[in-house]
Parts: sequence; structure tokens; C-alpha cells
Amino acid sequence: MIGEKDMEELENPKRVEKIKIRTEMKKILMSLAIGLFALMPAKEIMAQDYSWGIGLRGAYYPAISVKHNLGQSNSIDLIASFRNGGVQATALYEWNTQVINQHFHLYYGVGGSLGFWNDKDGNDPAFRAGVDGILGLEFRIPNVPITLSIDYKPYVNFIGYGNDFANGALSIRYVF
Repeated sequence: MIGEKDMEELENPKRVEKIKIRTEMKKILMSLAIGLFALMPAKEIMAQDYSWGIGLRGAYYPAISVKHNLGQSNSIDLIASFRNGGVQATALYEWNTQVINQHFHLYYGVGGSLGFWNDKDGNDPAFRAGVDGILGLEFRIPNVPITLSIDYKPYVNFIGYGNDFANGALSIRYVF
């Protein structure tokens, strides 16, 4: 059932435009995800050729990312994003597999996040906690210690406001 406050938000033209943009982003990202899964090889291949990566995640809320590969096909990605006068810390466990050629890797995973940031009405920071997912494609530039990636990282907060199903980003990392 739609409340009075929800009706006011839907009557706001900026809010309606934002909803339309998010809906289109969801369609694009879902198409990308389906295409990436179609490219997955039948057997697991060593996916990563570096141990550590550190860089920037360019999303609606900018972030710093540190990725550590645990072995042939698993990694941990730690993300600190800065938003609405606060911060969110995310930890993801990821599976990696080679696609297209040795320079492209598909990664997907799950994790959780904790954070403090102002709510949509600008009230004081409040605690948030939730579950995150991620699906992305990483490109390792040949002969250069840099990776570029694009990802889709939805999250659902079980404590506090702030669910986001249209959270995509472009990232760059220095790898070693």
C-alpha cells in the first residue's frame, strides 16, 4: 500500500526521472550479466595473475578498493565508500574465472556491509548493516600493472535505510 509520503516522492519530477534512470540501468546491467555468464568456460581456469590490487571505484558514491587473490580462483575485495556525510565498509568473497582470453576475468560474489551515513531526509548519521552481491568483468592491461573493471553491486540493508539494486561502477586498480 502506498503511503502519503510515497505519493509525494512519486509526484516529484526529479525523483521520477531518477527512478526511470535506475530502471534502465537495471536492464542494461542484467543484459551484461547474462552475456557474461554465457561466456563462462565449462571448466575452471586460473583466473588471476596478481596477489594484491588497490585502487578507486568510480560509482555514484566514490570508493577505495583493496582486492587480495587467495589462490587460483578466489579473492576478497574490501571497499570503503563515502556517502551522505558518512562511510560504508563492504567485504566481499569473490569467485573469479577467465573469459574471452587470459586478460579478461569474470568475478561474482557475496558479502556484507556496515556503515554510518545520513538518511534521505538529511538526518544525523545512523547505523546500517546489510548483505551485498557483486558481478563484474575485469580487464588486466597486458604488460602493465593495471586492471580496469565494470561491476554491478546490489545491496540490501537489514538495519537502516539504503537498499540499492542499481549500484554499478567502473574501477581502476594498481596490481602487484
